[in-house]
Amino acid sequence: AAVIEYTNYLEYTANHPYAVIDLPWTVSAWIKVDWPAVGADSGLISVGSASLGIDYSNDELVIYDGTYKARTSIAGLDGTWIFVVFGYDGTNAFLSVNGAERTTEAWTPGSYAMNWRVARAEALILFHIDQLTTWDRALSAYEISSLYKGGAGQAYPFQPLIAINEGIWAYWKMDESGSVTRLDATGNGNDLDSITGTVGSAGVKIGSGMFQVGTGS
Repeated sequence: AAVIEYTNYLEYTANHPYAVIDLPWTVSAWIKVDWPAVGADSGLISVGSASLGIDYSNDELVIYDGTYKARTSIAGLDGTWIFVVFGYDGTNAFLSVNGAERTTEAWTPGSYAMNWRVARAEALILFHIDQLTTWDRALSAYEISSLYKGGAGQAYPFQPLIAINEGIWAYWKMDESGSVTRLDATGNGNDLDSITGTVGSAGVKIGSGMFQVGTGS
């Protein structure tokens, strides 16, 4: 597991190919947010023109591309593991927390050349992230619920619905220790590099490790 100071972040040093050309995609992860001392909004995951972030004034998880898109309440969930899924289905941005029905909003994403990132250099936030996965298609509500598995979650390769494994672009276990690179377990080679990150230790949701991003220790 690793600890990254708040001025650092994880990055895939090329654009997510599907986000850039506006094809459907999905991202899922287990996250646990420890609220910062400041009330500023913070970005958690950035894919192309879209960011998954927190609107602190309303206790909501949001998709943001310059304006807030799909959003859902996470009031009372700080400090606990939650399963988040967000993406684009070709027409709508969608967002789900803990396997719930997707919140959607019409969206036309821009072809924005930005590397794939976990956290932002300016994000004053401490959060944990585990089992980060991205697909080159939009997951169905049934698939999202199956991945959540009543709160227990699933690790890759996902069972018993083999179809969930179709179209996976990358899967990061976040279980490396003493390494600045988080390996793509699919073998597709889409590894994440820690930008001037520091190595530490933290808890885990699934498996043997997770990644902690924030103020560090």
